[in-house]
Amino acid sequence: MDRIRHSYDDLESSEAEYDVTWPRFSEYEESNNSIELESCTKEQLLNLLITPENSPLLAIWDYTSFLMNFLIVYESFFSTEELMHHLVNKYNDVVPTIDGYDIRLRNTLKKLVVEWISVEKAIETKTTVEKLFVDYTKNNHNTFSIDFEKYELRGKSKLYVATEPVDSDVFETETIEPPQKKNYVVLDFNPVEVARQLSLCEASLYNKIPRIEMLNGKIFSKNKELLAPNFVAMVEHSNRICSWIKTEILRLPNPKLRSEAVVFFINVIVGLEQYRNFNSLVSALSALHSSTITKLKKTWELVPKKEKEILDYITDLMSSSHHYKCYRQMLSNVADEYPTIPLLSLVASDIFGIEENIPTYEENTTDYLKWRKTRLMAKVILNFKRFTPVNYPFKEVLPIQNYIANCESWQNDNIAYELASLLEGEELGDKELDYLNTDDLWEKYGPLDRDWSVVLAGSRTVTFEKGSIIIDEGASISHVYRVNVGRVSITRNGEKVGTITEGQIFGETTFIFHRKVESPDRFIAETDVEVQQIPEEFIAHMCKEKPELEARFQIEFARTLAKQLRMISAFRMVPKLQLGNIMEENTAPNKDVNHFNVDVSTSDKKLCKRFGIENEVVLQAFSCDWKKGNKSQGIDGVVYVFQNYICFYSSSFGLQTKDVIPFTSVTDITQGKKDVDINITTTQTSINCSNFQKKMSQIYELLRSVWVAKAQNSDKPIASPDPAIEKPKLMEKKKLAIPNHEDWSLILKGSVMLTFPENHYIIKEGERVCRLYQIQSGSCKVVQRQQPDQVLATINSEDKILGERCFLDGGKATASVITTQPTKVIAIEAYFLNFLLQIKPDLVGRFFHYVSTLLARGYLKKRFLI
Repeated sequence: MDRIRHSYDDLESSEAEYDVTWPRFSEYEESNNSIELESCTKEQLLNLLITPENSPLLAIWDYTSFLMNFLIVYESFFSTEELMHHLVNKYNDVVPTIDGYDIRLRNTLKKLVVEWISVEKAIETKTTVEKLFVDYTKNNHNTFSIDFEKYELRGKSKLYVATEPVDSDVFETETIEPPQKKNYVVLDFNPVEVARQLSLCEASLYNKIPRIEMLNGKIFSKNKELLAPNFVAMVEHSNRICSWIKTEILRLPNPKLRSEAVVFFINVIVGLEQYRNFNSLVSALSALHSSTITKLKKTWELVPKKEKEILDYITDLMSSSHHYKCYRQMLSNVADEYPTIPLLSLVASDIFGIEENIPTYEENTTDYLKWRKTRLMAKVILNFKRFTPVNYPFKEVLPIQNYIANCESWQNDNIAYELASLLEGEELGDKELDYLNTDDLWEKYGPLDRDWSVVLAGSRTVTFEKGSIIIDEGASISHVYRVNVGRVSITRNGEKVGTITEGQIFGETTFIFHRKVESPDRFIAETDVEVQQIPEEFIAHMCKEKPELEARFQIEFARTLAKQLRMISAFRMVPKLQLGNIMEENTAPNKDVNHFNVDVSTSDKKLCKRFGIENEVVLQAFSCDWKKGNKSQGIDGVVYVFQNYICFYSSSFGLQTKDVIPFTSVTDITQGKKDVDINITTTQTSINCSNFQKKMSQIYELLRSVWVAKAQNSDKPIASPDPAIEKPKLMEKKKLAIPNHEDWSLILKGSVMLTFPENHYIIKEGERVCRLYQIQSGSCKVVQRQQPDQVLATINSEDKILGERCFLDGGKATASVITTQPTKVIAIEAYFLNFLLQIKPDLVGRFFHYVSTLLARGYLKKRFLI
């Protein structure tokens, strides 16, 4: 270190005008008689940046390496404008000296700017420094100008060699165009050409990533979509490619075709490895090695041994063992000019490791930057960006690129795994190549001509003259009607609210409920009309004999109701259980339960009916996970605290869970060890409550207070609830026509629990809805784009279904659903239902009867409210 000090002393004494401050150096372990920068302030960093060429410091310090590292990561410390401003001002402020120091310093500044521009051109596709320099010097009328040709560094740098296209045999193969057809499937394409098109897409994303997005932890920020949009776009593309490959394999209906798809993507992987597209390569490997695809045992049994060995070999090359040692070695041997796309996830991992393990500043300081962190970060970024720009000499094949961009990609791994489990258990049978598109739900379901022939065998043809009333408002409906000829108007209070044309039906609610239904509308012959009048009993009889017929008619009736609901101009919501009255925070409770501030309301009565109890009021309600007895997993639902009972309710579409616990059966209520859960012990079982959406201490205090009060004041036990009090009439009447507990267990395997913050879209107006939603907790509002400030409806029931109309007809949402507080919903994915209903055709009728019943109730209630 004495030698370092001597170098600075010489520099300071011979060049007094140069303001030398003291950064911290240390001996460089990998080289004798040399030093490396350890830490410095930003001001010291700028001084080191303009070290003159004849400085003694350069004899023992690698300035070139320092400069390269700085120019790669300088935006961690300064903006481009700030650095340019500093360099230009430094140039203008140089004072003439006798020993020529001013000339050397200005030459250093010129070379520095040239290197800065050159490095940017080498590793960025969008360059700004050169233009900024020209504009800045021109606007400030100073003498700082550079003859770039003189330095022969325009576009190149002594620090870095920019990428140039290479002439290699690998890229000389002709483009393989797919056959011309309307609807492609992935097996129509050549796997090598798919690898090329994936590489072109990936290169476009890779080239757009500026190094600034990888600095200062932007890629891990909560606002990463704003701070690092290009990096995030490439990450999302990688994830989508992985999901897309899994989707393409799952969509095939039998093991033979799925094995062909596996072989196809192994050949794609070979092409990706050949073109050094390591990022897409790992996405494809991740897909084939995912638990979803490895679950397909029958498929893998049909994959030839040769392809399996190729897959194993490339998998070993990209193994994550020893922190991707094989891949890192392979990448280090790839020439800079060879088009290459590095592995993005490893870059993110390296950056995360540096950000987490190395502090920005020296210990006990707030201004001494730790240069080791900067040096390591620069190395990672340079290794990632050194191939920029990647220019594959491939021709775009639009049918392949459009197919990849627009094809379905099922990204929920848990649901994909459940699909694989279904496919392993039961096959759809041998078919011609027939992909299972989600659109099958809307295009391939519904009554066939033969179905109508069967049903219409029991019908009566009736004609009506123009203006005649077919069904009057308030009349009882006991038939289903199908229009053969003409048009029928639907009116309400004298106003036309819809039209029914040839081939469409009305009166379907009588079939759904299997009883006479009072008509909320008047149906009038808009022209001379001929209709088929079908008795509800006849349809029911035929459907009972032919379950597949019932399934198709249930879908048809559900879609009809969905369309009629869309036609209602005045949007009104049926009053539901208003959780607002029971979800409000209570103040600290008194020991005497009679002093609680509660209101007796209609909501209390409805809840009492639900749980089979009488004359109770709700003290508080809260969402939590409810784990009863020795069960390994809790159920997400709502706990209601009554005067004399603790009640729990959870509903996942048709699967309901209810528990009723009298306070007199409770033996203890305690907080968990970490004060994040509550344990309730009764004479028969124990319950654990956790994951509260309210302050746990207030809930615990309420429960404890009520329990203690009951223990002190109750002279006799409270009777157990009478389950006979709640009798859902419609559900009992058609018990076998709706999904049972086993059905819902299957259906809900295709569901996902989603949590939305306040003021977040669940459904956006104009977007296609391919999910069926149910509110679990929270509340939402319904608004339309034309009147965003007008709330059309408020939804705050934990049972409310959302998106059912769009889900049924495959159309776009006519309004937006926005959360008004943190909200949980459960969503069933349409693509899973498409699989399940084809594999379990007997479930189709029961499921769509459930949906059509929901729609019919909403339709009738909404009509009578208008």
